[in-house]
Amino acid sequence: MRLFGGRISMLETQCRALIKTARERTERIEQLERELQHERERHQKLENELTQSAIKYSLWGQKLERELNKIDPDGAPRRRFGAEGEE
Repeated sequence: MRLFGGRISMLETQCRALIKTARERTERIEQLERELQHERERHQKLENELTQSAIKYSLWGQKLERELNKIDPDGAPRRRFGAEGEE
């Protein structure tokens, strides 16, 4: 009977250790999930800022091109990026 009592005690100790390890890993997973969510939100915010900047500069470029076209309508095609005959 003593043999079983020692085995039960050892199994209970191992069980407590496993439960502790599982709890610690669960807490670590939850921490990593929070960090991941924070980085996703940060990424989304940066992506939105970049999109807004791209729109702003695209509109600014279009406005500039219209103004240049008013000033020099014949020269506008040569000023475009990638236009043939550029020097």
